[in-house]
Amino acid sequence: MRQSLWARQNGLGRSPWVWVGLICLGACNGQSISLEEQPGDVTAPSTPANCPSTDGAAQRLTIQADLSVADQFDFTAWDIQADSDTVTVQTRHHQLVFCRETQSWAMLPPTTDTTSNVTQDQELLLAGEDPAFQTIELAGETYQYRVLLRPNPFLDFENPPEKAIFELIPPGETEAIALDLYTLEQLRASGIGADLGIPTVTAAIPVEDMLFFAVSSEQGEGFSGLSSLVRYDPSNGSLELQQPDELIATQITDLQATINDDQTTLWLGTKYAAEGSSLIPARGLVAYEFNQDWRDGKISFHTIHNSPLIGAIPTQLHAEGDVLWAATGNGICNIQWRNIDQWDAWNCWRFALEAQVSESGLPIYRSLLAETPSTTLTTDTAEVLWWASTVPFGIAHEQPKKGRFEVAYPTGFRVTVPEGAFQWDSEPGADLLPWEDRLYWPGEEWHWAGDRFGRSFDEVMGQQVGLGPVGISEQGYNPEGIQDLNALRGDLTLFALDLDSTTVDYFSGWVDDALLEPDFTLVPSEKKPITTESPLKAIAAELF
Repeated sequence: MRQSLWARQNGLGRSPWVWVGLICLGACNGQSISLEEQPGDVTAPSTPANCPSTDGAAQRLTIQADLSVADQFDFTAWDIQADSDTVTVQTRHHQLVFCRETQSWAMLPPTTDTTSNVTQDQELLLAGEDPAFQTIELAGETYQYRVLLRPNPFLDFENPPEKAIFELIPPGETEAIALDLYTLEQLRASGIGADLGIPTVTAAIPVEDMLFFAVSSEQGEGFSGLSSLVRYDPSNGSLELQQPDELIATQITDLQATINDDQTTLWLGTKYAAEGSSLIPARGLVAYEFNQDWRDGKISFHTIHNSPLIGAIPTQLHAEGDVLWAATGNGICNIQWRNIDQWDAWNCWRFALEAQVSESGLPIYRSLLAETPSTTLTTDTAEVLWWASTVPFGIAHEQPKKGRFEVAYPTGFRVTVPEGAFQWDSEPGADLLPWEDRLYWPGEEWHWAGDRFGRSFDEVMGQQVGLGPVGISEQGYNPEGIQDLNALRGDLTLFALDLDSTTVDYFSGWVDDALLEPDFTLVPSEKKPITTESPLKAIAAELF
């Protein structure tokens, strides 16, 4: 079920009621990458029975002509499965298998192409048909469920839908029980959107003798919906709705549940989407805790800003006993959820791309389009952070891509860019979290990591419209539409920031891609508790 849910949401944007598609809530198929033994690796020298060995051919990262750069570095998970020996995380580019006995990872090619359902769903929508029911089992009985818009907008494009409805058919019944989730009027009153987007049940799980469902809507071009949790109680046949204010504007990527005595916790992954960007960080890993009254719950957030979470967007969750697994586009964590607020209750691995450096070293350019190298990297290995094209867009797919890799460079460079800071909103917002502010600056997509600003793979917004992801750039775009990047994912320290300009030290450089052959790997996270306040807080108070 998870595969079809994830794939059904991996579609395109649409113009109002004419151009049909499903907004992406995840990632699907692609090329494989994998692991070999090297310093910092977590691969064991031998593997026990039932634990696979790494497929060496699946490790190499090759820039593919038929993938956008954002897709190439899209490591979000679309499924987690577990048995007594292993935990397997399926991603767009590979399957990652964790061996419980050795506490190590193996990497294999991806197993399933999940894009096929997208075309089927779009054909159904264009034909004006209602979405099909999906199924879930509870106590050996099968329930059917779906979410839809009424009136169906694809029968008459001139009349937008007025509400979103959840329907469930209990075992042995032919008629559905219906629950109104929200109306167009409620959506507009919330300020979240102007028109109802296509809703999707992003997760459905049994919890003891109940069923829980998470419903989210497409976002972008003015379309949206109110993110919703639904509970079904078979004892009285009731459907109940909960829409926490803290989550109502997000998309719920996945849902799991744990029980501790009389307290139930619903664990949710969250993200936002916008036109051209399907993966935007939101509230991270959310815990919704309740006792007898499930609609009187308490919410807490575990994010890249305030926890060991090794990535900004949890796309898949898996609960087993005392452990909660959370997979992001930047790594994977297993968490002793009873003690989730303690730093040592988290065991995390981050995704990394590593490449061997020749004895002569690597010529390092300070920007993507720089004509002469600035220095030479002489370490044994280089960590590859990203790749960017040095030729214009629109090259035929059959032609090889040409570009440079961004690599970590510990010495760093200093740059001043002609962009300063401004505030998104002049009025204080009650919904801001402690790490949030209204200050925009060129490093907006980097997060404060305690001593530097860092940018994980899943903090790079993969723009499918416009000119792609943006970074720190002194020169901006050239006439051919290429941003002469100084840093796209390299760490930053802030030297000066005012209303007109920004000066940062960035700890990365650029290398001709023909000189490196990156291998994908997982390395144990070295993330430390964040004990210092972001310098942006003081700057914002001074500037505004």
